Amino acid sequence: MVIIMTERNKLLLEHLTNRLYQLLWQYRQKPYLPVWGELFVALREVSQLAIESKQDVTLYDIHPTGKLTYHVERGKFVAQIPEVHLSISMDVHECIESLMEGRFSPFP
Repeated sequence: MVIIMTERNKLLLEHLTNRLYQLLWQYRQKPYLPVWGELFVALREVSQLAIESKQDVTLYDIHPTGKLTYHVERGKFVAQIPEVHLSISMDVHECIESLMEGRFSPFP
């Protein structure tokens, strides 16, 4: 069974992705600002959207190659780096820590 994401959910996903970009860029520029809680809320909303839609959701492309995705079946965020055949599954807390440490960034 294939479930198509509604237009509302597509717009919400776009908003959440843009919010993640903003938070990661802000943290990169000013690492002393607290962003952990905001990242948690944004990532939890992405996971809830994916669960509601019953389909995996790609948050963004990882620079220079790869994707950060939420996999519904695994219930985890997954960083996929195809060049080295690497797939790393993370819960929301591990994903936040990785993002704050600069891993799986959408920026060069």
